[in-house]
Amino acid sequence: MKKAGLYLRVSTAQQVLGDSLETQEKILRKYSQDHEYEIFKIYREEGQSAKDMQRPELEKLKQDIAHGNLDAVLVIRLDRITRSNRDLWKLIEFFGQHNVDFVSTTENFDTQGPTGRFMLNMLASLAQMEREITARRVSEAMYSRAEDGKWNGGVIPYGYTTQARIAAELHRKGMQKEDALFKAAKAAPEMKKLYLDEEEARILKKIFEHYLKTRSVRNTVQWLNENNYRTRRGELWASSTIHRLLSSPTYNRQIVYGKRTTDINSGKLRKNNPSHIKIKNGPQPDIIPQDIFAKAQQVLSETTLKPTRAPRTYLLSGAGILRCGICRGPMFGYTYIKPGADKEYFYYKCNRHLSMGNKACAGLVLNGRDLEDFVVNALKGLEKNTKFLSDKKEMLEVLKLKTKTLKQDKGDDIKRIRQEQANLQARLDTLLDKLETRVIDDDTFRQRHEALKRKIEENKMAELEAGSKAEHAEVEEAGLRASFEQIVSFENNWNSLDDIGRACLIRTIVKQIRATHEKVEMDIFLDLVDNLSCKGKDSSPPPA
Repeated sequence: MKKAGLYLRVSTAQQVLGDSLETQEKILRKYSQDHEYEIFKIYREEGQSAKDMQRPELEKLKQDIAHGNLDAVLVIRLDRITRSNRDLWKLIEFFGQHNVDFVSTTENFDTQGPTGRFMLNMLASLAQMEREITARRVSEAMYSRAEDGKWNGGVIPYGYTTQARIAAELHRKGMQKEDALFKAAKAAPEMKKLYLDEEEARILKKIFEHYLKTRSVRNTVQWLNENNYRTRRGELWASSTIHRLLSSPTYNRQIVYGKRTTDINSGKLRKNNPSHIKIKNGPQPDIIPQDIFAKAQQVLSETTLKPTRAPRTYLLSGAGILRCGICRGPMFGYTYIKPGADKEYFYYKCNRHLSMGNKACAGLVLNGRDLEDFVVNALKGLEKNTKFLSDKKEMLEVLKLKTKTLKQDKGDDIKRIRQEQANLQARLDTLLDKLETRVIDDDTFRQRHEALKRKIEENKMAELEAGSKAEHAEVEEAGLRASFEQIVSFENNWNSLDDIGRACLIRTIVKQIRATHEKVEMDIFLDLVDNLSCKGKDSSPPPA
């Protein structure tokens, strides 16, 4: 009898419409019984969209298929498992690689024959078309709301609140849900409308006022944090957040919609052409007077930092490799050239201090050339370090012995497991004979049969685990050997690389550097298998 996995999925709307998990399960159980499928497991996906394959129960289904636990996957309709033609064929290819049939019960096809595969393609195309039409209709409705100056939801702008947010906060403070909803509806009668948050509006006015007085985002951030003003989440303010608030069109009585769109196939956000962006006057109450907002925009345009540093690659920036020894925050490279001078000043600075001020970190500025030279010389010195080389040899010998032992154990374990498997199968055959000759009754057979099947499945998993232990040890040995090779050949590789290549080489060897003026601590990888690829990145965040 073939083992089947029943995949069920609903969204919230579908639960209301009656396409519930219970209904799907009932249909699939009946189909399994009529077509002689043994149900191995039921995968219940509740409130999950089919726009992509990032779903917990679908991942479990794929894992069970990879372990050989299933012969077929059953759904009531194709759109239960995916609405994307591309994702469907990825799944079908995956099922085919593991000899697993895919069956849509109410659409009356499976993947065992060419007709079923043809119908599958047709239905997948229709399902994807339906999803794209639905997405377009939703988008058109959103654009229509934006055209009327209505807020379309999302992150609630600082200084404002909504009915839903008020209700959620009251409920979190201990009020009964129904009472919280009733009180929120009195304070904010319309859903999806922005209302004033008095406390946040008070802080927002102070932000604009202090910024116009100092003409500095960084000074404003430091002032806020030192005076114990906190964000909505109770965290320290950052320069990027303040810059975003100061330039937000929301405070210019505007509603903006359509900056980004979710790609139907990939599910990722992509920027829209400016012609697709809607900017309309909104009904939200004023917080910042229009003349104050206009002055802030003028100051922002006048004080926006222009790139002044010379083009260079920062060897220790990016990937979180260099950390401030005071606060453990990331450090980035900066280069300054004095006006009228040719001399270049190169530093690594704590980004938490620059972004959040003294409240986050006292601040750390390190000479860039000295720090980079220290790290590079330390890595070059490893290949001449006798203790390191001795440890390398000892560690490789230990791993080699471990791999050899595990391989021997693997052979013994698999031999024992397979013998036990044969005994269990013989007991299962004897049990079937006893049922046929009516030596035992149905209930006794069912109990013993289920117990034997569980033991057989446990044995299969034990065999897989026995093999994976030895394979893992082999990978570990190869990874360690590759790691040591990267380190002992560091200087030769270094001399043949450009700056981008050198930065990548450091990141494949060094896990993290913690630096202060007094000392530098460096952790290196001992297994570089997953850290061999590296791309050059801009080392500095955008200026506030």
